Amino acid sequence: MLSLLPRNYWRLRNVIDAHLEPMGLSSGQWRPLLLLNDAPAPMTQVQMARALGLESPTVVRLIDRLTEKGWILRRNCPGDRRAYHIELTDSARRLCADIEKILMRLRATVLADFTKAELEQAVTFMERIQSRLESLDNVGIQAQARKKR
Repeated sequence: MLSLLPRNYWRLRNVIDAHLEPMGLSSGQWRPLLLLNDAPAPMTQVQMARALGLESPTVVRLIDRLTEKGWILRRNCPGDRRAYHIELTDSARRLCADIEKILMRLRATVLADFTKAELEQAVTFMERIQSRLESLDNVGIQAQARKKR
């Protein structure tokens, strides 16, 4: 059953990518744009990398591409000369609104045949799985820290 999670995740990303490709977007681009759009404050490159589950060099290249397209700006981070805040441009915010419309239509299509109770149960299951995985991940992190001592 757990093997369904990554398969559905990748299939969903492929479907979304197919719908956003005419806008010149791939998952490598729309995900960070939406992340920045939803963030309550500008993010640093390190925060972006963690949130996206990517290595810092990959995020630097991604930021370079998004900057070239005029969708994000790097600004010096107050108090840390080595860090940059990453912010969306106004055109990227408009683009994010278009992306969200497409995602809402896809959500409606994918979830059309499910009852409210089924969706609530699915969310409960996913939250429980997430909680257990986070717990296991924390145990692994603690074990690694003990090995280093």
